[in-house]
Amino acid sequence: MTAPLFWLNTRSGRVFDLLEPTPAMVNFAEIADGLAKICRFGGHTHLHYSVAQHSVLCAREASRAAAPYALLHDVHEFVLGDLTTPFKDALFWVLAGLPAAPDGRPEPDREAAITLHGAICRRFAAFEDRHLAAVHAAAGLTWPPPAAIAEEVRRLDRRALVTERRDLMFRAPLPWGREIEAAKPFRSIVKPLLPMQAADAWTIQARRLLPCLDRRK
Repeated sequence: MTAPLFWLNTRSGRVFDLLEPTPAMVNFAEIADGLAKICRFGGHTHLHYSVAQHSVLCAREASRAAAPYALLHDVHEFVLGDLTTPFKDALFWVLAGLPAAPDGRPEPDREAAITLHGAICRRFAAFEDRHLAAVHAAAGLTWPPPAAIAEEVRRLDRRALVTERRDLMFRAPLPWGREIEAAKPFRSIVKPLLPMQAADAWTIQARRLLPCLDRRK
């Protein structure tokens, strides 16, 4: 059996520890490039639309205090990837031990599975949080953000999502959840950028918003 591999070989040939990330491992050029190459919605958009461009959209719509956090809210995905919410929900449900029955209903021990599913979700969120903490520290930002800023970023993320769905995807046959369906899209139309353009746009915002970027290489 092959031993587990807990580190990532980055674009520039460095080691990024996935279990114990530190600010010293963070390279913002790699972040811009990585996020620009990762497509939102698992690639199910009319054209390539990147996490980098999504982050820039959120930052541009944010208040001055929240803009740095809006730019970095998905920054962990440059090493962890953009796992869609439905995929994570399904994966964690399977890991909880109760796959769906053939008729689509869960197996009998539903409550136990839901409890375990919630525990797995919280553990994965804590895992993502390690990466967010490392990058925010490298950027000169406190983590976690103040509650009001965190709520603003969550609201902007939902609004960006419904805007992107409107402009970049076919109409969904089923609702995506109460909070998402209640979100108001932005007035501006999303026009996908090429990966290199998205990386440049993210870098421009990072240089404007992140306190310590001009002191890092």
